Amino acid sequence: RRRPGPLVPPPHPGAANSSTMLDFLSVTVPEGDGQTFVAPDPRSCAAEALDNHRRLGTANTCLCGVPLSEWRRRTRAALSIAEDSILIATGHQPAFIHPGVWAKYVVADRLGRALGGSSVSIVVDSDAPPHLNVVVPTLKAGRTEVQAIRFAEAAGGVPYEGLTRQAPTRLARFRKELGDAMGADFGAAMIGAYLEGMESATASRDWVDQAVEGRRRVDADMGVSLRDVRVSDLAWDPWCAEMLANARRFADAYNGSLGGYRRRSGIHSKNRPMPDLAVAADGVETAMWACRRGEVRRRCYVRESAGKLQLLAQDVVVGEGDVRGVARGGVEVAADAWSRGWRLRPRALALTVWVRLFLADLFIHGVGGAKYDWVSNRIIEEYFQIDPPAMSCVSATVSYRRPSHTVTLDDVRRLRHEMRDLRWNPQRQVPSARLDGDAAAVRAAAVCRGDSLRSDDPGNSVERHAVFARIRELNEVLLRPAEDDLARRRRDLADAEAKHAENRLVCGRDYFFALYGRGSLQRLMDALPALSDFRV
Repeated sequence: RRRPGPLVPPPHPGAANSSTMLDFLSVTVPEGDGQTFVAPDPRSCAAEALDNHRRLGTANTCLCGVPLSEWRRRTRAALSIAEDSILIATGHQPAFIHPGVWAKYVVADRLGRALGGSSVSIVVDSDAPPHLNVVVPTLKAGRTEVQAIRFAEAAGGVPYEGLTRQAPTRLARFRKELGDAMGADFGAAMIGAYLEGMESATASRDWVDQAVEGRRRVDADMGVSLRDVRVSDLAWDPWCAEMLANARRFADAYNGSLGGYRRRSGIHSKNRPMPDLAVAADGVETAMWACRRGEVRRRCYVRESAGKLQLLAQDVVVGEGDVRGVARGGVEVAADAWSRGWRLRPRALALTVWVRLFLADLFIHGVGGAKYDWVSNRIIEEYFQIDPPAMSCVSATVSYRRPSHTVTLDDVRRLRHEMRDLRWNPQRQVPSARLDGDAAAVRAAAVCRGDSLRSDDPGNSVERHAVFARIRELNEVLLRPAEDDLARRRRDLADAEAKHAENRLVCGRDYFFALYGRGSLQRLMDALPALSDFRV
């Protein structure tokens, strides 16, 4: 069934996207499990990928003296991807993703194959995980609760690429802890395939390789195939050198784009959706991280000193280059930082710009990324002076399980309203046979007096407070015959709230996709556009 979806992202302002991003396709997953969202429609996605390929393949805007089209050719050659091949890209952190994120991989695979090309997943191992827990719904004493199973330790600020490989004994313990928490659900879920993939990654470098291999095993079982490329392995040197060599101009484009987004969205905080790059007389922040293995990643700053272009990680000089010949200076700085053991990684917006311009023919976002691409579109327009390439947005909502109870949010709201009305207007709720008529009459007179004071003498706060206190006293008098009813309604409300909270846990959409059964993931795949839908 196809109908307009409720999760429409803000209109995309880029020339190639301004109309298509509004053509939002919603597909209801069978049996009411959730929804999937693809924008623009599948054939427009395919047409825009072909148009991006044509336009970017001849783009002559230069970075470090080399046309963008040539950088695209070199980038693809480094990944053994044919220059004339259509490439669809998506990406995410190597985290415990939910089905809405996994939907991007399904669509990228299908779109790439439909166009006779391929698809790639950018593994954002440069990001820093807040934790490495898998949250599992579990039954305790007949109630659904959630339990966080810790897979590995995550040191604050240390990126994924700094996480060490997990030993077989730790993987076995993780398997057992998940099995104990999930109970009978463990055998039916795809988590077994995921763990088998992790366990088979005997040649893995680190935790990231293990996590990627786990996801790939589930992908393969479900008929999905993408190539995974880690950010730490990307050949993004020319973009890095460009941002170093022209840090101030890039910061102006970056900050101006963020400012426009805030004005458009009514955001007043300069830290949302992300902070501006710091610009001072003696240096400029740039959209990169400086990393050393096992250490907290650091923000990068560029400054000129004694005829040298310097790169600082916080306050430590990590690279220098000749400031003469600006493009060459950026290359020298990056190479010097590398020789000192530092690795430079793009931050979120810089990474998105790189993928969209240097690598992909179409980049597929989730809803959040698509919303923030308003900013990257403006950066592309301001810095590169070209129309931004079209992009796509894919997301999904898939309930983990059917509701345990028939209680709805409307039921909870109704009970809350009835409780409040009984508390503050007992004369409307208590049966007339049990109502204290004299107290009700006095209360009505007090209410009239309060209304009169509010309209005729609003500054008389002393008497207004006295009237309010009198009404509360009379409410208590009127409620005495209904104390049992009030206690029953409290119990009903507490029970409804508990059941509704349990339903929210059971029907949550943010659980790790491998905790779902094959049938649930297959229903999601069936609800997404088919291979034939993308053909033009």
